[in-house]
Amino acid sequence: MKKLLLLVLLSGVIGWLSSCTSENTICPGEKISQFRIGFTKTIDSTTIHYLIYQTLPSDTGLINDTLYNRSIKPGYVYLPVDITSDSTWFMVGFVSEVDSNYYIVTDTITYTYTKEPILTDLECGFTMEFRLDTFYYTTNHIDTALLISKQINTEKINHVEIQF
Repeated sequence: MKKLLLLVLLSGVIGWLSSCTSENTICPGEKISQFRIGFTKTIDSTTIHYLIYQTLPSDTGLINDTLYNRSIKPGYVYLPVDITSDSTWFMVGFVSEVDSNYYIVTDTITYTYTKEPILTDLECGFTMEFRLDTFYYTTNHIDTALLISKQINTEKINHVEIQF
């Protein structure tokens, strides 16, 4: 009788453990937290295009990696958040047309953040969430930047709205 009880108990434990490693697991939703910046063009702005660069260290100096290169439309961009650091900075180049001449003006965006790993479940693992601590920007072309949400997670919302 003890052997039968032990066998039933052991079968139950094995069945429970194997259910935690199902190959058919579908993890819910997006797992990457991204910093989203919205752009709002003022009525008198002559800006027609923008470029966003991330400057990264390399063995031979600094390299610029172009993240966005597009025509201005009301909208937004997603900027990456580095999980190995507590701050990130980008250069934004605004291209304007005045009297058939093109001008580029650059601004720098810098933000610092704290990170927090969040366990979604045992099978799907962790997602990283961030809390925006500071947000700095230059005002060569940017008029204002409004902080909308400090919590950077998988929600698809603007965290900052830039007006130019």
